[in-house]
Amino acid sequence: MNTISKNLLSVFGLSFICLNINFSQGVPNSDPCDEPINQIECTFHIVNEEPINPLDPIGDDDVFEMPNGGNNNNGGGSTSADRTKIIYFVHGLAGTSQSWHGAAKFTDIEWPTAKTYRPDYSGNVQSFWDAGSKVIDETNSISGFEDIEPEERYIISHSQGGLVSRYVDNYFDSEGPNSDERTFNGFITVGTPNAGAAILNDTDEIYALADETIQKLGLPLVLENVENITSGLAFAPVLELLGVDNALSNAAANLLPEVSSFVSFNVLPQFFQNFLTPITEQYNETNFSSNDFANYTSTFPTAAFFGIETDPQFFRYLSTFKGEASASFSTPFSMTDDSEVVKWVDDTTDEYYANYLIYKDLEDWGCPFWAWLTPTTAIQCLIIELNQSDFGDIADAYLDGYSFLNTLNKRWMTIIGATEAIVGTTSYICECEDIMSGQGGYFEVNDPSECNSNGFMYCESYPFTDVTIEILPNDGVVTKKSQIALPGVNPEFVLEMTGANHAEERNSPMTQAMLDKIYNGEVGDSFKLDN
Repeated sequence: MNTISKNLLSVFGLSFICLNINFSQGVPNSDPCDEPINQIECTFHIVNEEPINPLDPIGDDDVFEMPNGGNNNNGGGSTSADRTKIIYFVHGLAGTSQSWHGAAKFTDIEWPTAKTYRPDYSGNVQSFWDAGSKVIDETNSISGFEDIEPEERYIISHSQGGLVSRYVDNYFDSEGPNSDERTFNGFITVGTPNAGAAILNDTDEIYALADETIQKLGLPLVLENVENITSGLAFAPVLELLGVDNALSNAAANLLPEVSSFVSFNVLPQFFQNFLTPITEQYNETNFSSNDFANYTSTFPTAAFFGIETDPQFFRYLSTFKGEASASFSTPFSMTDDSEVVKWVDDTTDEYYANYLIYKDLEDWGCPFWAWLTPTTAIQCLIIELNQSDFGDIADAYLDGYSFLNTLNKRWMTIIGATEAIVGTTSYICECEDIMSGQGGYFEVNDPSECNSNGFMYCESYPFTDVTIEILPNDGVVTKKSQIALPGVNPEFVLEMTGANHAEERNSPMTQAMLDKIYNGEVGDSFKLDN
């Protein structure tokens, strides 16, 4: 497969992954440590590459044995007498019990006084009641640990799971059973859109962005392929003179938007319809405040962790869906590199600009007079000159694609609500009439009172403003502003996961650092574990 074909496939691949708005909840491969035959002697490695401020870093060479076996929802099988707390790990949108697999395993092994359990509310979830009732049922069904009271049980939840946890907490207090039937007395949200998710306000914007991505990045490749094919034919000059070459290029250019639109607005929405279930409509940024629990302040301990990804946030977020970083969520903290898509975009951006310069030179190039004196070089000159308009079209398409790539991350920031317009007045424009000549004029001043000076009168002043677009802190999917908007939370217990995007929040070195902070009591004694 040639480079152009690979790049064209990459365009469609990037466009496809742009539609992955499922809040990073992929289902991992099954873990061999969960197989019954391996429950006694299974070992595994905890991967740790330069964690962010870990309290108790674990090296790559450390090997941990499973304590007394395990099952699908719990890494360890110790008795209730050995455990003093229960921690429920609640997944997010499109997730399963496997979504917190690595973090739960780490907890069971490194903190043996805690038993972890991973409720699964996946499936056809139509509302917070659907999700919440499943969590309630599963937290009620855990057996053998009835002696551990609700005050010694708490939830750690990611993304949408944090909203589900808040719903259940509110349900127990206001609509549900009495307090004796509570299954937890505290929760921690991680990367949760606690004030709603702007990314869900208008999902058509995402499909439109995918459509534009295919067209902007695909058009120069399509035009270049057509040009390479026709120019390589023995009768290329004849095709040029007859206009066949231009007709093929135009046909390809006109077909691309049709194909792109069909894929973006028909195929991809069908593929992702399971992610955009009715529950997501209930917590887009516009609708979330209408939920009964939106402003409910829990009477039990809470904490909130928020991820802050570095620029370019969108491409780093997408990197977590590629390569080894996303191959398995079973290995604790294995998401350590989110630069793969960033590098691809940087390389592609450079390539598009280089190709623009090449084809721009070909468009402007002219044969020297002596080249027309021999039949061979004259034919070559004729082909080049006949192709110059095509070269110009290809150059313009590459420049358009280059400009698009440079703005793609900012476009995504707008979709997720992470942009803010900063409007500032820097000066004023005066529109005045000269006293002597009666002629009008315009000039700029710092203060509108200066308009009537220097012999002018009948002046009107207009503010001259500049607008700066600021990128707000975010994890590539949810803004910091929404992640930290947990009603009633102690500000001391709102902590940053530096360098973590939305996917990395639950299985990266930053996750280990977060868990150590929780278990060591940095977000309150209620969540602290005994070693």
